Amino acid sequence: MSEVAPLPRVVHSISRAAFAAVLMMLALAGAGMHAARVRGDESAAGGGLGGPAGGARAAVDRDRITARALARLRDPGDRDVEGIVDRLAEALRGDGRRWSDVAGRLLALLGHGDRAVVIRAIDATGDLVRRSVGSELLVTRVDQTVLARLQEVASDRGRDALVRLAALAAQSVRGREGTLSDEASAGTAVALLVKGDEAVAAAAVGFLETLPRDAVAVPLAAHLGRPEAVARRRALEAAAILGVPLPLEPVGALLREDESASVRAAAARLVGRLTSRDPEAAGRLLREALRDGEPSPRVREALCGELGRPGLVGRENSRVLCSMLDDPIVEVRWVALEALATAGDRYAFLQVSRHLLDEPEGSRGARLAREAQKRIMSRIRRPTQPEEYRPEARLEEKRAIIEAVRAAPAGVVQEKGIDALISMLADPDPGARAEAAEALRELTPAGRDAAPADPFGYRFDDPADTRRDAARGWREWYWRWTRGER
Repeated sequence: MSEVAPLPRVVHSISRAAFAAVLMMLALAGAGMHAARVRGDESAAGGGLGGPAGGARAAVDRDRITARALARLRDPGDRDVEGIVDRLAEALRGDGRRWSDVAGRLLALLGHGDRAVVIRAIDATGDLVRRSVGSELLVTRVDQTVLARLQEVASDRGRDALVRLAALAAQSVRGREGTLSDEASAGTAVALLVKGDEAVAAAAVGFLETLPRDAVAVPLAAHLGRPEAVARRRALEAAAILGVPLPLEPVGALLREDESASVRAAAARLVGRLTSRDPEAAGRLLREALRDGEPSPRVREALCGELGRPGLVGRENSRVLCSMLDDPIVEVRWVALEALATAGDRYAFLQVSRHLLDEPEGSRGARLAREAQKRIMSRIRRPTQPEEYRPEARLEEKRAIIEAVRAAPAGVVQEKGIDALISMLADPDPGARAEAAEALRELTPAGRDAAPADPFGYRFDDPADTRRDAARGWREWYWRWTRGER
């Protein structure tokens, strides 16, 4: 079975109104008919509401407007649904009896043979229900009947998927009783997402964007174990687009073990977006996937791109990215260069410079290599100030300081950088303490002379009092060293 193309990335942020517009455009694409001007038709017919309030003429005009607006819903060439709803709402004027009649006529259109007409009727119904919140436009009894009918359509598996999504969105009204729960709505939308065509999948992501992330996470996570590769891939892509915090463990398992390259690539992109939750685990998963000899160029590109995220800056990530400069696929090498521009250190600068010699002058690879050189060197030459270190910062920020000190040429940041590393010996994070101690042993004369031991007996996992005494030894050495003493 051939792979289905990934979800469009244009659905990153879709409001309810934009979601309705997406549905309508998808349903009516190719209709090719000229849009009718509802307001113009009504004006020409003398259908304004300017008569005396409550007068017979005003009532007749409102009936005429209502009839014309409802008739327009049957015209698949007319896309001005918002204008139709404006006129309907204006004609109803909070009249529960009139709304009951209009609601019945709208719901009757749900049996129409043209999908475009059905979606128009659903969209108009949902818009009127939303406008009723906090107003006197609808009476509760009619409101509940309409919502129940929309839910029937959303749950009808024999219905067209886009129609079901339109009904799901129309009944999802904040502030109204009788609507489906967020969890139930998310479950239905995700089921349509993983089974429908790409138009349905895009519309489903647009609807899921309107729901709380916690409600969406459960059904998406449940579909990671589906037997169909397209279902697993779409669940991963939707989670990445929507920023849904799925558990890292099952996503990592798909990255390591899934037989489908498109699923592994989608898993790599989602792991990268989960960096803020656990940067150390995310970085390890991405590095291991590259070191294990990922066979698909498409997946290697995704892995390199995610390793270049600012939250994953670190020595190990930079080394792995440098190894990808020798990849046989040119597109993978390009992505690795782009990632190194963000994540590269001094070692990476040397590797990028070497790689530049192999790139034809004027080629894209040469341009990317020069840009990476420029951006890496700008970080290497930037002095690291002690005040940049904050104990409450995230681990990746502390690692960035350590790597900046490692990468800096001698004499540029030595004093201030070493000062920051010594301060980090008291960090609350054991990972930061361990890496700072390793850097001190590597970069300072005292550390190199005592290698492989720590000159002052510092161990990152010792009790706090013991660590404090050893850090004091480092501080005293630093005071003497900056004054030229031995």
